[in-house]
Amino acid sequence: MPKRVLVLTLLTLLLAGCSSEDKPSAGSASAQIEYKAGFFAPEQASNGSTWRWMGPEGVIRLRNTRRDMLLSIKGYVPAQVPQPSAINVKFNGEPLDQMLMTKEEAQKQYAIPAAKQGSGEWSELVLSANQSYIPHEADPTIPDPRRLAFSLSSLEWTRK
Repeated sequence: MPKRVLVLTLLTLLLAGCSSEDKPSAGSASAQIEYKAGFFAPEQASNGSTWRWMGPEGVIRLRNTRRDMLLSIKGYVPAQVPQPSAINVKFNGEPLDQMLMTKEEAQKQYAIPAAKQGSGEWSELVLSANQSYIPHEADPTIPDPRRLAFSLSSLEWTRK
């Protein structure tokens, strides 16, 4: 009987340690970046590349590190959107840039001083597009009803 209790106790501890509810560590990228309104779930191609579609406007929260940071944004607008297109970038409510987009993937980096991150726990990054399209309306054989404006292939928030 004691052996059975020991096995059950060890099994319970092992299963508790494998909980899927574990939160990412504070140093991980997922603890530093939160995708909020306007972004769809990540997608992955057969070659392993990933991206996340954005509608006409997307909101991202970035952890306030209270240190100078480097913000890197990489993505493209779909070919079905009239070119060139513009993606307005705001950081904590202040205009940061206007990315003029063509069919090629664009990459931009921004130095964000600690003082621009404010006093709260999070900073807010807002990306807004001046044009978008709905795949199903452009081609009825495509069942996708989402309004798409920008494909975000990479977003990095790293120490400068």
